[in-house]
Amino acid sequence: MLVGQPPFLAQTATDTQIRVVQWYRYLKVPGEPRLKPAARSLICQFLRDPNDRLADPNQIKAHSFFSSINWEQLPTQKAPYIPTIKDELDTSNFDPVEDERSMRSQDEFGTQGLISTPLPFPNFTFKRFFDRDPTAIQNP
Repeated sequence: MLVGQPPFLAQTATDTQIRVVQWYRYLKVPGEPRLKPAARSLICQFLRDPNDRLADPNQIKAHSFFSSINWEQLPTQKAPYIPTIKDELDTSNFDPVEDERSMRSQDEFGTQGLISTPLPFPNFTFKRFFDRDPTAIQNP
């Protein structure tokens, strides 16, 4: 949220996974946007070796990035903005998002296009990250 993109963003899911696993080779806090020193410090203390990572909740709350937060009053504070919601399906408070497939031309999909091919599970994606390394999953 502070920088505008995930720290391990890559072109493919596989490359993203490699960047996460080998974080010490790929992690760089970008120069832009300019982060305040407290924000940069917090990010760097979270994104490091698990043994050295800032993990204790009290230490996290005591970090200078959160100095303006009154932790005792936080549970009773009123939200600064409460959206109006018509029902549980109301999405009017979200920005409209174009489906990437609907923005492509029919030529990209051939003469049949996506419309004529019924999808058994629309808007559902399943990826198995452990297919390459069967030792990553241990059977009970």
